[in-house]
Amino acid sequence: ISCNHLFVRCFINFDVLPLIEFTPTKDIPHSKALELILKTQHDREFAFGLDTAANENDEDGLSTELFDACVLRSLNDKNLLDEDTNHKPVEVDFNSLRSLPRQDIFVIQAQRQMSMNAQASPSGVLAKESGEETECRFFKNVLPEIGIALCPNCHKFFHESDFEFEVLRTGGCPFCKFSDFDHHSYGHI
Repeated sequence: ISCNHLFVRCFINFDVLPLIEFTPTKDIPHSKALELILKTQHDREFAFGLDTAANENDEDGLSTELFDACVLRSLNDKNLLDEDTNHKPVEVDFNSLRSLPRQDIFVIQAQRQMSMNAQASPSGVLAKESGEETECRFFKNVLPEIGIALCPNCHKFFHESDFEFEVLRTGGCPFCKFSDFDHHSYGHI
């Protein structure tokens, strides 16, 4: 039995990184998913009615439990176990998206040429006037103690320490040589 999940590798030493690709359920637009993930800790506490002092570690547990339930649901999906089935990202529901800690999430937004009828939405996701938004790819670091970097230009993943070393040594991304980084613009969202 295989989950058919693709390995995400570091593009310096090709180690497998602890990333799981996920996607919001079909009823949640990608712009709404980004909005849910980007909510501040205070917004989440207000939405969940949580007491910060009493539930400091509980939210991480809630996040893990909800996301793990989505992963198990994907594994139990009969289509996932068919040999002919291609990789399908884990589908994550509304409550799971709300509980995800943003420091563990990476988003790759599709880079398509903007046509004359395309415009940037307030969330930063390119949207066509017809209301159709471009696809995003979402990844969750399932081992947060392992630092991961994502180049904002070539969208390749790296171990964070290796990436920082190469940026300091060569002045840019080790894969595409992009060098116009904002302060920590190569990390999580």
